[in-house]
Amino acid sequence: MTELKERTVRGLAWSAVGRFGTQALRFSLSVVLARLLAPADFGLVGMVLVFTGLATVVAELGLGASLVHRWSAAEDIDGGELAEPGPPGDDAARSFSPERALGTVLVFTAAIGVSLAGVFFVAAPFLARLYDEPRVTALARALGAVFLLAPLGVVPRAVLTRRLAFAALARAEIAASLVAGAAGVGAALAGLGVWSLVALTLVNAALDAVLPWVAARTRPRPCWDAAQLRALLAHGAHLAGWNLLTYASRTADNLIIGARFGSAPLGIYGRAYSLMFIPVHQITGVAGRVMFPVLSSIQDDRPRIARIWLRSVGAIGLAIFPMVAGLAVVADDLVPVLFGERWAAVAPVLRILCGVGAIHALLNPTVWLYHATGRTGLLFLWGVVSSIALVGAFVIGASLGSIESVATLYLAASAALAVPGLLLPARLVDIRAGAIIRRLAPSAARAAVMAALVFALRSALPETLGQLGRLLITIPTGVAAYVGPALLLQDAVVRDVLDTIRSGRPRAP
Repeated sequence: MTELKERTVRGLAWSAVGRFGTQALRFSLSVVLARLLAPADFGLVGMVLVFTGLATVVAELGLGASLVHRWSAAEDIDGGELAEPGPPGDDAARSFSPERALGTVLVFTAAIGVSLAGVFFVAAPFLARLYDEPRVTALARALGAVFLLAPLGVVPRAVLTRRLAFAALARAEIAASLVAGAAGVGAALAGLGVWSLVALTLVNAALDAVLPWVAARTRPRPCWDAAQLRALLAHGAHLAGWNLLTYASRTADNLIIGARFGSAPLGIYGRAYSLMFIPVHQITGVAGRVMFPVLSSIQDDRPRIARIWLRSVGAIGLAIFPMVAGLAVVADDLVPVLFGERWAAVAPVLRILCGVGAIHALLNPTVWLYHATGRTGLLFLWGVVSSIALVGAFVIGASLGSIESVATLYLAASAALAVPGLLLPARLVDIRAGAIIRRLAPSAARAAVMAALVFALRSALPETLGQLGRLLITIPTGVAAYVGPALLLQDAVVRDVLDTIRSGRPRAP
């Protein structure tokens, strides 16, 4: 096994530990807090988080990813030491100084964070007027601290990502989620209501900023090098624009619902959205965190990038399709069991958004191709087109009068964007539509059969079993109906995954 493959497999394993461990904690926390707090409490915080979520996107401006990309082209890192500029013969490598680049990014992102925090503090009353909700002012000013904290983690996370040090990142993320969760539940039990969600958010943001520094053991001196910053922004500006457009388009539904329908419907919609995106974020997040630095390290080998990407997307489909299909089928039983009857309105929205989740799970990995081929400008243009389509869908959906109509139009717009969203970046590395279909079709077909079987079984079960009783029957049946044929037939994607599990390494690209 080559060193790159060994580091990739280790990175995937530790990235999975971090992602799944963190999500398990957060999901358990959400179940507890949903029992302690009302949907309107979540909706109130959601009104503010639409804007504070911009902290990471705007404050970073794509500089973290740009650091990793330029570093991969210039030199290697060993341990905590920062290497000198890269080998001769490469202009980009010769001009890149890790020490000065990291110091400059540290100063620049901190300055952006301070500026945004100030603007947000002043703008808080205007947000309250937008939502016609006076309590938003105090919540916004408190949560504005996220703008100060988020930029502090950019540099150490870039260093750890470049090293493929995902074990350290995993430990930091799990620790942050554990401590923040304890703070949030403690505040809720103390009767602080919506402010318990504020406490959770701020503690998590603070630890997310501090713990990566502890893990990275790198202390770049703050400095200012305009040349380094311009070079990083040249790559990162389009990426930052895309991140901003993507964030804005994917949170515009929360903004529109909060302004149009109020905090309680937003709480319901937000719960459905977060539950749907649990499998999507975890599977694609695990792969994406590792694949970006890995593909950047082989950015000149397009055929190899294509082979690795196709295998990765096939594995994502293998995991995602049954998750979202199963979640849609058992939603009516699962939601009340997890969160209580007052959250029952989540189920119909969740069923619709599961289709959105499946589409986004396939589109998210296309970003790796834009990164690896250096075509972030094209990525930005695609972001403009897709954002216009999604925001238009949200506006039309809200005008129809319900959160279900917003979710339905979200699904329709996502489906319309799916084919061009996949094929445009795939052509950058000469991947054809047929190759993508061959990797995804078997898993999609098995998931559809499984969902139909579980739906028929649930319909036949007596109501006297209760919601929990039905789940104890339908979920194991669905798992068996999907996993059994997959292991029996073993298409190419299943064989790839099994080979990785058995040998601890991927099949040779």
